[in-house]
Amino acid sequence: MNRDCQLDIVTRDENAARELAGTEGLRVHTGLTANSAPLRELYANADLFVFPTLGDCLPIAVMEAMAAGLPVIATNVGALREEVEDGVNGLIVPPRNANAIMEAVRALAQDTTKRHAMSAASRAIAEERFDAQKNYNALLALMKTCANTKK
Repeated sequence: MNRDCQLDIVTRDENAARELAGTEGLRVHTGLTANSAPLRELYANADLFVFPTLGDCLPIAVMEAMAAGLPVIATNVGALREEVEDGVNGLIVPPRNANAIMEAVRALAQDTTKRHAMSAASRAIAEERFDAQKNYNALLALMKTCANTKK
């Protein structure tokens, strides 16, 4: 593990937490709940968010990271490209490719300007696309329009 890098893993898997305990440069967090203070603190203290999933279609965790203003490195799975625009607010890497993830992390870690630009883009995209109140209002207006056209 790079001594210039701290990796925080958030998981529900207690076995993984035990297996990884004591690894230099690595902290494993279990039992964190959505919007909890410790989870929000992790987002606030992070420089980037890595989500190497093989099956999540449109993960809330990525939206939370974007709302926290983090550039996101994610695998090209499901609808992740609807959250992460490659080169804009993060980087998309092939699934099951640890080297691609490592290269993406290294690229953003070494380029502060790009990381800051992607951070701002993440926040802007999150506000534009994933604001619950705004989306609720738009959906409600659409449903009202559909109901009125059926009369």
